[in-house]
Amino acid sequence: MKKSVATLAALAIVAVIAVPALGSSASAASAEHLVGAFPNQDDNTNGGYLLYSDGKVVTLGGAPYYGNGLSAKVNNFVALVSDSQDPGYWLITSTGKIVSVGELCSDGETLQGHRVAGTIVGAVNPTGSDDEGFDEVNSAGATSELQCNFNF
Repeated sequence: MKKSVATLAALAIVAVIAVPALGSSASAASAEHLVGAFPNQDDNTNGGYLLYSDGKVVTLGGAPYYGNGLSAKVNNFVALVSDSQDPGYWLITSTGKIVSVGELCSDGETLQGHRVAGTIVGAVNPTGSDDEGFDEVNSAGATSELQCNFNF
């Protein structure tokens, strides 16, 4: 637990330092901007990730890089959740689009669950969870759980 708190504190400091300044002609709604710093959930490596609104991912402190969400061609990414079971992470947009990067939901599984309605503002990998997946959170504070499951 102490390692997680220290990692999050360090990532928060890096996120504040790394925020790019918007130019005078840039619109905050359309310009790429840093949306957050997220911990690496892999127990074998340290570090974390910076996520930008356009899907760009920057790794920090030894966290593995699996790719980004730039091909989605949207500017509304709000969360990155790495997986403790498989190499990769999910990138989530405010409209609920999920971009899987890496080898997530392996062995024929797919990401399933009841989606929360409304604007998505974040996502978390529940602490201590051995399940593959994450919880998404909307602007009203409602949550939904999405997990990797087999299709039968």
